[in-house]
Amino acid sequence: GVRPSSIPFGVDQFDFTTEKGRRGINSYYNWYYTTFTLVVFLALTIVVYVQDSISWVLGFGILAILMFGSIILFLLGTKLYVYLKPEGSIFSSIAQVFVAAYKKRHLELPNDSKVGVYYDPPLKGIVASKLPLTNQF
Repeated sequence: GVRPSSIPFGVDQFDFTTEKGRRGINSYYNWYYTTFTLVVFLALTIVVYVQDSISWVLGFGILAILMFGSIILFLLGTKLYVYLKPEGSIFSSIAQVFVAAYKKRHLELPNDSKVGVYYDPPLKGIVASKLPLTNQF
């Protein structure tokens, strides 16, 4: 789908090493989720109403026109986008997880529940809340 790749692609447009870039990333997330929520609301109310009450073809046509417009806007902006080359391989990262899990399969859970025991590197100072240990799974 489009949604999982649109968030990282949008964030790549900002330079996170500057204060202005970090503010831009925060603003991007705010606008992204606000517009996404608004679009879902409109799709589940107005478009469904049009499809049920007026015409299914008209409701589908509205969505098709909006999708076509979004493709045109995307293509018009391609010369302005910042493209970052991928670093590393997703397959090597996944393989590292399986290798680490296999190597650590015989490790015992600690009896005491120290805060931050599973963080690498261990947390210092302010500690984030963490779920309690369980032997359920």
